[in-house]
Amino acid sequence: MPPRSNPMGDLTALIRAAAESGDPAAARAAEALALWMRSRTITLERALGAADGLRASYHQRNRNAALAALARRFAGLSERQAAARVYEVVARYRASAAWPRDRDVGHRPDGDAGLAYDVLANGGLPGVEHIRKSVLGDHGAFDPPQAPVRSAA
Repeated sequence: MPPRSNPMGDLTALIRAAAESGDPAAARAAEALALWMRSRTITLERALGAADGLRASYHQRNRNAALAALARRFAGLSERQAAARVYEVVARYRASAAWPRDRDVGHRPDGDAGLAYDVLANGGLPGVEHIRKSVLGDHGAFDPPQAPVRSAA
């Protein structure tokens, strides 16, 4: 990407194009961006009408969705075992030569490596217990094996 000589001018051009596009979502985003540019104190989240931390929440949801998708590949395991396997898959990708190369060029691979990419690109790899409790636990993203039901007879 070439260096920008006038980033605020580029944003002004983007606002103008979005506002003239006829797309209501683009027009709302353009209005918020213009408000943010005019203010010295307002955050972009506030200009968008959202709570501060919008980006952090967005990235956390994306990361957790990727972790849950990986965990579903280990549906026959307990939550603890699945969390450990998910951690291993992502840690192995992170340690490989592929992750820095993929990150630098913005290439998301297919399969498990793609899900690992999503985890790392959206905030990094949490610990096994965090994966187990926050991603797999009470959120319904994972169904551990059920204990056999014993009859009362």
